[in-house]
Order: sequence, then structure tokens, then C-alpha cells
Amino acid sequence: TSGTTTADFILETGGRIAGAVAANGGTLNGQPLEGIQVEVRDFRTGLPVAIVKTDASGNYRINVIQGGNGYTLSVLNRSWRPYASHHHNGTSGGVNNFFEASKVTVGASTTQAIHFAMTPGNQVTARLLDQPAVNGGLPVPGMNVRVNIDYANNPYSKSGAAARLRTNKDGTIRLWLKPDSYVVQTRGQEQPADLTSGNQQLSFEQTVGRATVTIKDGGGNPVSQAKLFLYDSAGNFVNYQPSLADGSATLYAPANGNYLLEVRVDDGRPYGSIIYNNKLSLLTGNPVSMTVGGTTGLGDIVLPVAGILKGTVKYANNALAAAVRVQVRYGGSDDTARFVSVFARGDGTYEVSVPPMVYDRVRAGGATGTNADNVLVTAGFETTSDFTLP
Repeated sequence: TSGTTTADFILETGGRIAGAVAANGGTLNGQPLEGIQVEVRDFRTGLPVAIVKTDASGNYRINVIQGGNGYTLSVLNRSWRPYASHHHNGTSGGVNNFFEASKVTVGASTTQAIHFAMTPGNQVTARLLDQPAVNGGLPVPGMNVRVNIDYANNPYSKSGAAARLRTNKDGTIRLWLKPDSYVVQTRGQEQPADLTSGNQQLSFEQTVGRATVTIKDGGGNPVSQAKLFLYDSAGNFVNYQPSLADGSATLYAPANGNYLLEVRVDDGRPYGSIIYNNKLSLLTGNPVSMTVGGTTGLGDIVLPVAGILKGTVKYANNALAAAVRVQVRYGGSDDTARFVSVFARGDGTYEVSVPPMVYDRVRAGGATGTNADNVLVTAGFETTSDFTLP
């Protein structure tokens, strides 16, 4: 049979982000940089919106929808040119912490001009292999890799998320970064990368255990982009994975043992974060037994209805406190009662969806921070709790 199928589209009004990327210092000082990846992410959710590469003149342009949550911009350098990736915050050279990136807004039919001056840097290369005993190891493509800044002095429990990448078909990531100390995390393993004085090559070759799970809402629908964090039995971080479009996720552990699982929703959606299995304190969560070389199936995790806890974190001088940890606690006021944690964005704001409850303590800024006690969160409503750090 034959016929005609009609599909109508309504195009949303948008604007454009455009600019140039050039070298600032080093052997290519002042010259345009071709092949630099410019990444736009949603400011609220952190999800990628668009990725382009600079042309031979170092220029880029990206069409985006106006308004919304705003955007963050980053330049990621995987080319041969030794210039450091960074995130836009309105200053020359930017910052190497994603959570300190500025919010960029775009008006209808307008162009927001944002230029990048990239300073010299050093390169980290990491290769991820599975089954190292088989022909020297099998490359693991498409795997999440997180590169974090290794803060030596961190009084406010700040996050140092420098980059989020995926391995290529050879199981490899390469990235130029500012000279600093980093930690590279992938597939339940982590290694330090000291880029203060030169390049670093890393290899991740452990055989690991797996745990599979599917995240759903109360109606049985899959929940994508929930953030799953695996911890050891003492609450130390092991692995992170987001849920996919079908709600599925696979987590990895480098050793036999019992692990704890946190499912976090921090982008304003109406279903709540939870600890496996329906607990509100990490250390009281049901253990997930994992075995190297094996797979543990956890089935479905159904997220509860939720309210949204949100607010702004500032320093005593009224400056916005980006990247500072905000921790929700239930069943006690100290760190052993921790439920979920989120980080303030570049404008000092934070939010997390949690089940309706009176929470014993919400703490911003870690050991040297400040508290709000007995915080009531109601299903379907927003609760605001602002913090000024001492």
C-alpha cells in the first residue's frame, strides 16, 4: 500500500553562541586553535546540549534555544596542540572545575559572543582494558571517565570535576589540562595523575565485578539520567554511572565485597533520590554483594514521589560559593547519617529531589561549613534552605 505521512514541527525561537579560540602563551601564542571541542551543557542538569569543533580560524558557532535553564561552556582539547582545556567563567583562562562554570543565557535571535584564551597545559592519557590475561587485554570503548581535581586543601568539601569523557574505540581518553594534580576515575578504579610538571600515561587493567539495575518512576516508566553512585561498606566512593534512556545502568567494583548504592536526582524532577533498598541513610542501605568477574542483578529500583530541596550557598563576604558540597542527613546529625549530597553550581545554587520527610540536618561546606536542622520537605513542593559559610 502507499500513502502519505505528515509530520508537523514547531521550531522554537533560539539564539546563537559564537566566538573564537586562541592560544594564550606558549609556542603558538596568539594563533587560532583548530579542532578544539566546544561543549555546551544545560546549566541545571549538566547534560550535553551541543558539541562542535573550531574551524581553521579557531571560530565556532552553536545554535541554542533561548531562555530555559541557561548553559555552561567548556573547551576540551584532544588535539596535538599543548593547550589546556577549561570551563568558561568570564575570566581569562577560565577554570578547571566544571562546577565553577558561569551560567550563560541567550536571548531570542541574538548572538552571545564568548571567546576562549587557552593557556599551555599537560596531557593525561588513560587506556581502559578488560580481561588483561586475554591477549594483553581487550579495549573497553564508550566507558565513562571522570577527571577530578585533587584538592590538597579543601575546607568546604568542594568538588573538582575537571572533565567527563568517554573512551574511544581503542578504550582510550586523551586530554590537555591545566598543570595541577588530578584523579582519574573509571569502571570502579581510580589513579592519580600529576600534571604539575609533565604529561601522564595511565592504564586501567583490573577485572571487575558488575551490578545491573533499572531505574523507574512510580508509574513504571524508565528514568534516564538518574545519577547512580556506588560506595564501599565504609561509604567511600567507588563508581558513578548515569541511567540510560531505558533506565538501565551498570556499576563496577574492583574487588569482591559488599557495596552501597545511592540513586540521586538533582535536576528538579518530581521523583526522589533513594538509597538501595528504599533507605534514607547511606550506611543503613542494603548491601550489594559483588564478585570480580561476575554480575549481580538488582532488578528495578522504583523512585519515590518527592519534593525539591533547593537554595543558594554564599561566603561570608556575600560571594557565591560554587562547587561546595550540600549534604542531606536523616536519622542523625553527623556524617554517618548522610543520605545524599549535591554540589552548588557556578551561581551558588543547588537542588535535589528527596522523599517528603523532616531531615535532621542539611549541611553546606563539609567539616567547616554550616547547618540547617529539622528541614521539612513536602511532596510536590519546593523547600528553600540558603547557607552562608563562616
